[in-house]
Amino acid sequence: MRFVGRRLARYTPDTHLRNVLEPLELGNERLDSAGLNMLLHCVPGPIAEKAVIFDWILHHLSDEGRVFGSTILTRGVHHTPVSTLAARLLNARKVFHNLDDTATELDTELGRRFSHHRLTIHGSMALFEARR
Repeated sequence: MRFVGRRLARYTPDTHLRNVLEPLELGNERLDSAGLNMLLHCVPGPIAEKAVIFDWILHHLSDEGRVFGSTILTRGVHHTPVSTLAARLLNARKVFHNLDDTATELDTELGRRFSHHRLTIHGSMALFEARR
């Protein structure tokens, strides 16, 4: 967080390090953006349960705020033999929790919470952006 904060210093970011498995404790603070890069595939449970993270962020998102991020999917996307093996190993070690994660489920959960969202798939990576 400190490294990225220093790299982006010209934009004067506020950084928050929180446990995404618990409600965000940000008081009345409103966020203009919330980055969830390479996060969801590390959170235990199906996407429908992981999506509670979006609810917690929505509570603090400004009217014009955006949520963006990326996650690695396993079902319905292209994997190489090496990425298939890596996914199996990382899930077995409980580093990843994405054996059943699909783009359809992620798209559904974004659509339930945000009036505008975009989801693109690049290989096994899902990139998303959403706003109120």
